[in-house]
Amino acid sequence: MSFVSVSTPFNISLEFPIARTSRRLFAWSIDISIMIIYAVIMFGFVVEEQFNSNMFYDTNTTYLLIVSFPLYFYHLIQEIFFKGQSIGKRLMKLQVISIHGGFAEINQYIIRWLFRIWELPIIFGVLAPHAFIILIYLVVTCVLGLAAFILIVSTNKNQRLGDIIAGTTVVEKSQRIYLDETVFKTIVDVDNYKVKFPQVMNLNDRDINAINNVLNMRQKSGNLEVVNRVANKVKDVLKIETDMYNLEFLEKLIADYSYLATKE
Repeated sequence: MSFVSVSTPFNISLEFPIARTSRRLFAWSIDISIMIIYAVIMFGFVVEEQFNSNMFYDTNTTYLLIVSFPLYFYHLIQEIFFKGQSIGKRLMKLQVISIHGGFAEINQYIIRWLFRIWELPIIFGVLAPHAFIILIYLVVTCVLGLAAFILIVSTNKNQRLGDIIAGTTVVEKSQRIYLDETVFKTIVDVDNYKVKFPQVMNLNDRDINAINNVLNMRQKSGNLEVVNRVANKVKDVLKIETDMYNLEFLEKLIADYSYLATKE
């Protein structure tokens, strides 16, 4: 399995397993199947309503609103709200991340989504009234899809065009490394909690995500080398002097951030 190395805000390189092309293809097949099923069902609903309705309304406008728009925004909405995952990616345990470290940002999701136009012919082709038109749609989709596939397998990080421009890639959420859904930790006895490092609020969300990922990696591997490097870098950036062990220091830092952030 290949890995992609991404640099965290503390100049620490983390390795993530690159999503295998076969798994990305399965994830895409799941998503496109869901989209086609939705399109067929909703298209039938629009036609039936037009046929049974005593009032004339613009079928094309209705189709656009309840069929085309949801399909077109399918990936964008899911990746934003599910942190880089669609239904297909979730089932195949894949996730979009930024090659600069941590979760991708909204603007990155938007950029990579704009380059999914090649998928649209197969979605709308199944709704075409003539077999010849359906065939044309399928041919166009296959040609564009083949170009996207060639680009993915020919790049070092298995990126399609949208990924390259957005600065993202797709990785496998294996047991080796997880991108946690949240960095916030449960604070026991909140009323009596004592903040030790208020300087932590000088860090941003990406910094905290990077620290949290390092702690998760250490928990699974038992390797303290990266923990020590990150802790020393954080101490230097925040001008902190402490006798705490580096692991204890980072855990306290996350706890302080969780407490202070939720108090704002």
